[in-house]
Amino acid sequence: MTETTSTEQGFAEVNGARLYYEVAGEGQPLVMLHGHLIDSGQWDEQFAVFARRYRVVRYDARGFGQSSKPPDPFAHHEDLRAILAFFGIERAYLIGCSGGGAAIIDFALAYPEQAGALVLVGAGLAGYQWTEVPPLALVLREAHERGDIDGAVELSLQLWTDGTDRTPEQVNPAAREKIRAMSARLFARPEVDAPINQLEPPAIARLAEIRASALAIVGDRDVPPILEIADMIAAQVAGARKVVIPDAGHHPNMEHPELFNQVVLDFLGELLPTTDDRPPTTDPCRFCGSRFCGSRFCGSVVLGSAVLGGNMFTHVDHLGFAVRDIDEAVAFYSRAFEIVEWERIEMPERSMSVAVARVGGTLIELIAPTSEEAAFAKFLRERGPGMHHVAYRVDDIRAALAEVKARGVQLIDEQPHLGLHNTLVAFLHPKSTMGVLVELVQHQHA
Repeated sequence: MTETTSTEQGFAEVNGARLYYEVAGEGQPLVMLHGHLIDSGQWDEQFAVFARRYRVVRYDARGFGQSSKPPDPFAHHEDLRAILAFFGIERAYLIGCSGGGAAIIDFALAYPEQAGALVLVGAGLAGYQWTEVPPLALVLREAHERGDIDGAVELSLQLWTDGTDRTPEQVNPAAREKIRAMSARLFARPEVDAPINQLEPPAIARLAEIRASALAIVGDRDVPPILEIADMIAAQVAGARKVVIPDAGHHPNMEHPELFNQVVLDFLGELLPTTDDRPPTTDPCRFCGSRFCGSRFCGSVVLGSAVLGGNMFTHVDHLGFAVRDIDEAVAFYSRAFEIVEWERIEMPERSMSVAVARVGGTLIELIAPTSEEAAFAKFLRERGPGMHHVAYRVDDIRAALAEVKARGVQLIDEQPHLGLHNTLVAFLHPKSTMGVLVELVQHQHA
């Protein structure tokens, strides 16, 4: 875990099995179900962070981690219901990855009054049939059947963690090794033949019945069937939203924990007041029309396309300024220009600290490096503080990138990546934009 919190640990007797659990925090209950290649250690980078706002429960599912698996029929969604009863929880927010995601979908269908919200991370879906089994999955099965645990684990990592078009060297090494350790423990467990009682009819035909607020999160390098399931959830669950985390496989919360935490907390924060001292978003954003962006500073006055000549840019999204010290810069702007309301955002994965404020008809960002080794620190050493970039909002960032590239503009980012407040962003090279670093920004509404 990344920070210390008071945690209760123990075992719950659940439907004939003994399930290991951990619980921390106070307030609205939030229950986390891990993927079915690993165990509850999947949530190490979320557990303490989320417990600052919620009463968080995570547990090892039957047959995983420290939990037992008797040879009796069972259903994962029924075990979840029993866990809620064990803790006296009547209604909870639910986060589930992969098989855990499939379990909370089933739970929301079977017990809709107890499902407050669903965060579905690379979720499986009961009744979904793979049209084609990946060759790597067949080799993995063979390795497991002949008892080659190390070989099976490595093949599992290549299929699920490395994902599409990535080598092991391109994956967050700490996350990859942690997944390896959890998968090795799972693959080394003795096989127990315990029939699973499936929900009938299966969830694949019943997504439209779900009434809980739902967010589907998926890594862009996950296997195609998981990407298709995320699309189905976004299309068929009323009001569901989808976020794609760039450069991530089947467990995006482990590869990019800061981004994942931001997306989830923004989503949950608008549903109900929490123990956090910040008010949640309650009204649709006047800037992007979404209830999901999570920023009270997104309510800027829009500079419409007519002002900019009716081109691919809808308006100026923000202006970015490079500063050496974020606290000093905020103090100066507050004192000199009476800009007193700021949103502070720490981005440790990029070694940056950002302060955002509304100024007239747009936003400004003050950006400071938090490490002398950061790329942004190099910019400051070479250029000094001042204007860093101008950001234009577009409706379709991939189409805009293709269009400007066709016109001879050099791209820094061939593909967009996740920016602040669930935006997709990409930069154009200043050598081909009259010496100005240009950022394109797309706000995701779904």
